[in-house]
Amino acid sequence: MPLTLHYANLPGRAETARLLLTLGGVEFVDKRFSYAEWPAIKPTMPFQMVPVLQLEDGRMLAEMAAIDRYCAAITGVLPTDPLLLADIEQAYFFLEDIFQPTQPVMALERNPASTAEEKAQAWQQLLQPDGPFKQRLALLDKWIAKRWDASPGHFLAGQQLTHVDLGLFTTLSTARSGFMPGLPRDILAAYPALAGFRNAVAAAPGVAAYYAKEADEVRQAGFRTDNAAAAEAPA
Repeated sequence: MPLTLHYANLPGRAETARLLLTLGGVEFVDKRFSYAEWPAIKPTMPFQMVPVLQLEDGRMLAEMAAIDRYCAAITGVLPTDPLLLADIEQAYFFLEDIFQPTQPVMALERNPASTAEEKAQAWQQLLQPDGPFKQRLALLDKWIAKRWDASPGHFLAGQQLTHVDLGLFTTLSTARSGFMPGLPRDILAAYPALAGFRNAVAAAPGVAAYYAKEADEVRQAGFRTDNAAAAEAPA
């Protein structure tokens, strides 16, 4: 049986693995389920969470970071220099710290008992200039500016896209896509290194081709290059 990636029908925590496998030419089943189907699927997952990558022999590999690193390894894009790998993976894991403050706000969004005023106040608090969310985005922006060669075709470890490049890309693209309703679409405007890096990954031939075929609103709004998004925007 081919590899099977289990996740909801949205980019989320499975998108980096989708890209790694697709760009690496690895056959896999992209098994996307709806929210209505999740309660029946949940007990079958190792930790009752997704993403989960089901291997050829039926074994189940859980947790995004483990899946992404495995996919990078089998597609030949995992850096072999341990120091280089550790250096770039700092940013990969720092993303969890950056977006941790959004989790309780998104929980409010999903709670039918939450009022519009409660949601608005939560987003306003999250986006305070001196709050951890924006402070951490600024720290990552400085980190990227120091380590990224902005020449065309260059990424964090050179000319080869890794799981770290794609992980940063998918998370930053989600932030500007409208999926998190309280984040403005221009959230990256204040962080030029992050915006430039995200756009460079979006412009990579394999990535651009992937999103030219993905027609859902979230991917169209947030995951394409700035030029592609502008060309398709209503007049």
